Amino acid sequence: MPGLTAYANLFENFSPKMGEEYVFISAAFSSVYRSGFDDAFNYKEELDLNATLKRSVRFFPTCHQTAALRFCEMTSQYNLDLPENVHNLMFVVFGRSRMQGFIVFDYSSVYPEFLEMILPYIREKARLSMRKAQLKDF
Repeated sequence: MPGLTAYANLFENFSPKMGEEYVFISAAFSSVYRSGFDDAFNYKEELDLNATLKRSVRFFPTCHQTAALRFCEMTSQYNLDLPENVHNLMFVVFGRSRMQGFIVFDYSSVYPEFLEMILPYIREKARLSMRKAQLKDF
């Protein structure tokens, strides 16, 4: 599912072009990073998230004009008694940016297309790595 999340977000919504900058915020950071993106990070492992964003994403907090920000899921919020609030959206206003949330299941119709694209990478192990995580007694 993390791969489909990245695929649907980028190719169904952004139509990326070489040299453009994108921000991808997702629980699927490791899958995205191993797929060839310039940088990805796990916010739970970062001591200073502001410094990480400045290092990783050159345009935060001053987005390019008309930047598009897409957010998927929000797994960090699922089990909180009081979900975190959004703070200081002025950079979105001044940048005339767009923010949109989505859920991966919104894109179940592109799953066959995603498989057609990803299966050659999986078969050619040097181009895509897979990690298996298994929980015991769950």
